[in-house]
Amino acid sequence: MAMQGAGRDTRERLLEAAGRLFADKGYRDATVRDICELAGTSVATINYHFGTKAKLYAEVLSSIFRHAMERYPVSPNSNGDTTPEDDFRAFVRAFLFRRLDPSRPEWHCRLLRREMLEPSATMKTTARKSIQRLRTELRRLLMELAADEASAEQIDLCAASVIGQCLYYHHDRHMMPPTLSQLTRDSDGVEKVARHICEFSLMGIQSCGTAHNKTATARTGAIPQ
Repeated sequence: MAMQGAGRDTRERLLEAAGRLFADKGYRDATVRDICELAGTSVATINYHFGTKAKLYAEVLSSIFRHAMERYPVSPNSNGDTTPEDDFRAFVRAFLFRRLDPSRPEWHCRLLRREMLEPSATMKTTARKSIQRLRTELRRLLMELAADEASAEQIDLCAASVIGQCLYYHHDRHMMPPTLSQLTRDSDGVEKVARHICEFSLMGIQSCGTAHNKTATARTGAIPQ
């Protein structure tokens, strides 16, 4: 048991050290020797725990997603007593905190920022499953919230608008006005942003089918059935 515990500790130290160096230098310039030196281990430990530097990088990215999903799951409410509006608010809040949580390791943000500027094939493979889960859950919520007449295209447009608002506060946080950027620096500010996105979005989502019918009526003069 002691050996197993020691092995897990070494593995975690390697992930932490590798994450920091990948974030600082990028995948190409972060060497195995540097990673092991920072982790306080021998070069052979990377081969033992991960096999290759490429597999270590894939596991570092996976660990970032796992950390975010475990702390802020896709479907936070599980008691069955919530409304679609409650579930939508919980989804947006979790989505924002997965990216803006002030308490998460700072290198997570830097490494993901590198990947946004130069996406790797590893990132695309690692993120695909998580992104698909998020997309499926958000579409399910939007279909419950929107009017019955809302089309599949409208649901997808709504989903893109919701995600776009959330990502703005992550991708452009260093370029936005100070009144907004300061909201991303602590939990209270992120909560405030989440509430705004939810209330703003709900008004548009719930009127989707109605707006579609009004446009059709104006064009054809027909009365929706």
